[in-house]
Amino acid sequence: METSGNGNRVAAGDYLEFNFSQQIDVQPLVPAQRQQLNSQIRAAAAALREEPQLIWRHVHAALGVESISDITRDQYSLAQQAVSEYLDKGKQYAACQKLVGQVLRLAADKGIQEPMENFCLGAFGMDRLKELGREELAQVYAFVEQYPTEGNSPPKLQHHLQSKSVRVAVLSSFVAGLLLGLLI
Repeated sequence: METSGNGNRVAAGDYLEFNFSQQIDVQPLVPAQRQQLNSQIRAAAAALREEPQLIWRHVHAALGVESISDITRDQYSLAQQAVSEYLDKGKQYAACQKLVGQVLRLAADKGIQEPMENFCLGAFGMDRLKELGREELAQVYAFVEQYPTEGNSPPKLQHHLQSKSVRVAVLSSFVAGLLLGLLI
């Protein structure tokens, strides 16, 4: 029995064959693409104050290659995308580190490290600032910035005093209106 070719199929015309193999461009990068990728990585390394080799490792891992000579023309845009993602993550990390430093300085100046740690534990389930995200760090910074110093009363007490004075004013105007109504 012959099983190769288009004829002599067991199921005859009951099934369709699809060939999903695509022609992949395996040609290496052109010199202009290599230069552009090198300059993009050097610029990212300078912006992040890192060695270019670290970024190259990230690009190689993202593309599944071992060196720049293994990167094909089809992978060029993916390589550029990997570099820009690395740069964005590095900038976010640097911004978070700067915010951590500001929070720690402000908390130390006010002497409120323990209340800050308690706030972090209650709000985020951890007290390690370096593991918090940017939005969470912004909340911690706002907490530390608004935390009352020894000379000020806590915000809850100020709110209570304000609401008490409002109640007294409303009650006194009610009594004055009642007395005025009785006299007339």
